Amino acid sequence: MARLRKTENLDSLTLPLCRACLQQCSEQYSSLYDSIQDAPIHEHITSLVDIKISENDGYPQAICRCCLQDLQVAISFRHRCINTNSSLRDSEVLTGLETLSPVKKEEIYQDEHDDDKYKPIYEDDEEHTSEVQIRIDTSQLQLFNKAHNTKSHKSLFECHDCGEVFKSKFKLQMHWKKIHTTPQEYKCHICKRIYKNSLSFNRHLEEIKKKVCVNLQDMTVEGEGKGRTFCCKTCDYSTKVGCYIRKHVLIHSSVKMYPCDMCDKSFKQYSSLYSHRKYTHKLCNEEFSCHMCGKVYVGKLNLTRHLLTSHRGKFQCDICKKEFKSKHNITMHMKRHSGNKTYKCKICSKTFYTLGEKIGHIQNVHEKKLYHCKFCDYKCHKSVKRHQMMHTANNVACQVCGRFFESQHYLDKHAEVHGDKKFSCHVCNHKFLRKDSIRYHMATKHK
Repeated sequence: MARLRKTENLDSLTLPLCRACLQQCSEQYSSLYDSIQDAPIHEHITSLVDIKISENDGYPQAICRCCLQDLQVAISFRHRCINTNSSLRDSEVLTGLETLSPVKKEEIYQDEHDDDKYKPIYEDDEEHTSEVQIRIDTSQLQLFNKAHNTKSHKSLFECHDCGEVFKSKFKLQMHWKKIHTTPQEYKCHICKRIYKNSLSFNRHLEEIKKKVCVNLQDMTVEGEGKGRTFCCKTCDYSTKVGCYIRKHVLIHSSVKMYPCDMCDKSFKQYSSLYSHRKYTHKLCNEEFSCHMCGKVYVGKLNLTRHLLTSHRGKFQCDICKKEFKSKHNITMHMKRHSGNKTYKCKICSKTFYTLGEKIGHIQNVHEKKLYHCKFCDYKCHKSVKRHQMMHTANNVACQVCGRFFESQHYLDKHAEVHGDKKFSCHVCNHKFLRKDSIRYHMATKHK
């Protein structure tokens, strides 16, 4: 096999010309004196085109990669023709073929004084013929044709369904699977996934408990095969990727599969655990400063959140002129002006503008989930994280609303707010604890 020479960091002017095409060689080329198929390249060229090549003839002494490939094809074709010719000449089938050599014609002229001296006379008394007859053993010829056809078609494989012929058994198998196999035979009736062969389909059925099929109580599948779309039954989330929908349905469940090894918290998603460890436990020590106000934040996520909420232009609602810090907030706000409540509770059929309102409704009304403070008896439907951070050794908290006061005296005075409201407005029937609150209400609301 000829070795391709590879040049590195050479100027294009130093690359040689190809002897065959006179084009400048690329970075890979071969010398005419390299060996290929047990002979130098220049000898193969001479045997094919009868061109004499010498080392000091002043012409290019290299061959490019493309011309070398063409040369190899020509050499293979020449050898194949030579071998085929030798096989035909040495074949035992041809031994039965007999041919007669052409009959030599001899003309005899009569004496020159004969009137028919120019009329030829044949020695043979048989009928004159203008063609030479050749006798061939027809039985041996048929045997040769049969052997020749068998030899040329012995490597072909025929499809029994459509009759198409292929050169290899592998191509026949691929043709049969693609053309004559119905994909519907390997479709899972649960997840509607289509498999190309029975082996993969049977493996899927054996391990079906580990697949997305078992989570269909939390999702629906639209379409089949590669056109499948997984839709969440709780919200409007949809995706074409099975692993994404499996991670998404965990948001709506109460199972927290990812506990933190540095505290007692657990999370539903690994990404939430990663962010918690990175920013809460200060595993991320890289600091980023804001180029507008100079504030320093730990982690790029906190800096991005600061830029979006503090230095980005405010978004104003065109209807009520209310301003928001982010585009997401104003998008959620505009849903209220549209009047379309797209999120519906499956328990009581109540509708909501946002997914957060729906989830909060389910937790507070139907599940009645309460969060308890570990320092006092305060409990509520929302997170008590901010409440717990405000606990000190001196202040006291209201167990009804969670507000903090400097002493028990102020807390007792505040407790009157949660008592019975004896005074009511005669216009709107709104109730108040004190009578002066009614006067203020009448002056501001019903004046």
